[in-house]
Amino acid sequence: MKALRVLCLVLVAGLAAATGAHAKDGCKTNSTTSTAGSVVGGFLGGLASNALSKHGISNTYGATDVVTASLSSAIACSLSPQERKQADTAQTQALQSGKIGTASKTSWSSTENDNVNGGTVIESRNIDASGRNCAVTNTFITDVNGQEKSVQRKMCQNTSGQWIVAS
Repeated sequence: MKALRVLCLVLVAGLAAATGAHAKDGCKTNSTTSTAGSVVGGFLGGLASNALSKHGISNTYGATDVVTASLSSAIACSLSPQERKQADTAQTQALQSGKIGTASKTSWSSTENDNVNGGTVIESRNIDASGRNCAVTNTFITDVNGQEKSVQRKMCQNTSGQWIVAS
């Protein structure tokens, strides 16, 4: 009986992830149906996630939330989930390189769309007033429509060493 409950919860989490993924990742939708599905999906997904974690089962469907936050929705919403991961990896590599300018540049090309690509350059680095290691990033992409976009952000390392958008 316990296994059946866990299986049902996994199915609900999958449904919630499928219906709520686009809204959860910070990208806007234009459809009322998509919005309603996202709200219901997000709610059910949260319930399922909590229930699954009580049974020692981890849930990773929200991974794009973190990627979208670090890249900014202006860039992330122009990319597929796989391209977001590629862009996030390039940004992380640039941040962890310890370099600035051209020497810090990391680039990527989409594995899904021939003309989609991007990269990150570290414009500057400093230690902020709280003692955190910080960097100003310039992340850029060319999207599937050939439009070039770039976003400059200040990122800092938190106490666990993860790079986060500075507030």
